[in-house]
Amino acid sequence: MVQVRMRPRLHREVDRSEAEVRLALTRGLGDPGAAIGGQSVPGHVDLWIGEPDRHAWSPWLSLELRGTDARTVVEGRFGPDPHVWTGFMAAYAVLLFGVVMGLMFGAAQAAAGEAATGLWGAAAALLGLGLTYAAALTGQALGHAQMDTLRAFLEARLSSESANSD
Repeated sequence: MVQVRMRPRLHREVDRSEAEVRLALTRGLGDPGAAIGGQSVPGHVDLWIGEPDRHAWSPWLSLELRGTDARTVVEGRFGPDPHVWTGFMAAYAVLLFGVVMGLMFGAAQAAAGEAATGLWGAAAALLGLGLTYAAALTGQALGHAQMDTLRAFLEARLSSESANSD
């Protein structure tokens, strides 16, 4: 069975310190026209597609770095730009509220012996939830190649050859 994740994850262990891993990941990200953009703070790195190729569906890779002087665990999660993600979560919240309110209003109408027309509101909100989910999957499919670009960038920067080339 194929498991579809709204925000795919990755896990890597690297035989380098957290500071070395963070430096390797962020080197050159601020260059104008860079294919990959990013920012970092101790323990965390965000990577995204550079400005010329970025779209609304472009992925964003958020990495947590936990390590010692000799080994670092890199845990990542792919998702859309945080502003897009917030928009999707807001849409889900509003539509779920619509489902609950439609069901409650329909149940109250039925209990009062009226036609339960409020259930149409719940059905419309459920349709909206389905369309929002389909839009999220469509965006993920459109951004798949860019997700591979981010993953390849990460793997290249985490490889031992990259660590020794500087």
